[in-house]
Amino acid sequence: MGRSSGYVATGRPGPEAARRPRLPGSPWPPGPPQRSRRRLLGAGGSALGASALAAAITPAFATLVAALAGCGGPPPAAPSLPPPDPVSRAVLAPTGLLRIAVPVVAAGRATPSDVDGHAAPMRGLALDVCNALAVRLGVAAEVVDLPDEEGVLQALKAGRADISVLRADAQRARDVDFTPPMLAIELGVLARTDAPPTSVRTLDAPGLRLGVIEGGVAQRALFVLLRFTKLEPVATPQLAAERVRTGTLDAFAADKQTLFELTQRFPGTRVIDGRWGLVSLALAVPKGRNAAASELRRFASMMATSGAAADAARRAGLRGLAPSVASLATP
Repeated sequence: MGRSSGYVATGRPGPEAARRPRLPGSPWPPGPPQRSRRRLLGAGGSALGASALAAAITPAFATLVAALAGCGGPPPAAPSLPPPDPVSRAVLAPTGLLRIAVPVVAAGRATPSDVDGHAAPMRGLALDVCNALAVRLGVAAEVVDLPDEEGVLQALKAGRADISVLRADAQRARDVDFTPPMLAIELGVLARTDAPPTSVRTLDAPGLRLGVIEGGVAQRALFVLLRFTKLEPVATPQLAAERVRTGTLDAFAADKQTLFELTQRFPGTRVIDGRWGLVSLALAVPKGRNAAASELRRFASMMATSGAAADAARRAGLRGLAPSVASLATP
């Protein structure tokens, strides 16, 4: 696939696959965004400033955050960055707060606790990475809770949030701007533990029924890559996994984070060996903030090359990560 597609297909197409027409991508449904805001609060109930924000982040991330804020020694692997300029600060946090959009269903995300009136420690890749950026900029952070990634996309598009981490693709890039990728998630296949296919290498076979989300990346890419396998569109990953478990589908293709979560809910299923592509994870901001593009690129590059983004992803429970961002390079 082309560099602008947002993912890289790594499987081998059949000899006639290149002659197949591509399926058009389906537009993201607009839908009214649903959200509730909650600032990151300190013990006294006031919004956290740059010097106090590091304490709200997971301990393993505190050293990096302190280094970015200039209040501690940098971790050995992290390169130094020049101080952010005032223009970037004003562009990225126009309200004086860096509003971080987070999907409630994000992996590893802690939920609020009402036992003692305090919110439980918040986790997740977007929170760790974007909180570190807030500290670097010297501004407080505000969490904007959204129901899912589509809600995050719409909030960024409308300017109700300033930043998040999203799966980057060409369709989403029409609505928001992305940095270069910080991480990559492998695209894989779910199958039954006692039936073929056993690896991605054997995925293209006559009579094999492969579930794909209707209008999604897998349907568009695998329609081109696979010559013999029959693609069967499904509405949700849960429905696909149930059909794999009961034998009405042989397999289901999606990102490996989703697939590993499904194996925990649907006994008798497994993620088979290999991958058929990659999808990139990048910082996403509203359109029109080009004056801060250089600052964002430097920050995203530092998070990727230092391993800080990968560490945050592992703490959040994100699975299926590709070995390195270099894997995203398109031949």
